[in-house]
Amino acid sequence: SGGGVTVSGGEPFAQPEGLGAFLALCKSAGLSTAVETCGAFSAEAWDACTTKPDLFLFDVKHAEAARLRAVTGGSLPLIRQNLARAAASGAEVVARVPVIPGFNHDEASMRGIFQLARDCGVGRVDLLPYHTLGKNKYAALGLDYPMGDGSMLREQDLLPWQQLARELGLAASIGG
Repeated sequence: SGGGVTVSGGEPFAQPEGLGAFLALCKSAGLSTAVETCGAFSAEAWDACTTKPDLFLFDVKHAEAARLRAVTGGSLPLIRQNLARAAASGAEVVARVPVIPGFNHDEASMRGIFQLARDCGVGRVDLLPYHTLGKNKYAALGLDYPMGDGSMLREQDLLPWQQLARELGLAASIGG
């Protein structure tokens, strides 16, 4: 791909001045830049980050406001606003959808997520299958794993959602 830098977090826009300065340095060195975000940042943070990335890897977990807030604490209006803002910035935007059984692994949820992405000007989604790789970390900390004993999703479990996304006019891949 030619290389580049991806800033992840936490939420990179929680420190917008530092993020903007870092992105500017990367770009001055000829590096492509990407930021992974969940979209939970203010308009002031967007404005304070004076250098924007070339690519947004934007988590989109759910398109139903009450469900999103109950499970993640996120604000769908804020996320929608920032997703549209990122798409309008001229940067490439990929909506990354963690597909999670019992949360969004159903047709209504996936359709809502895809329509949200499309309505915000995003043309590509990456479907990320649920995995249990963090389960051992919870056990090591003496904590109960909040997802119980559910099994990991396989690529074939996401094929219907990939097809649905494509039917709705989105480029869609599994993984990413």
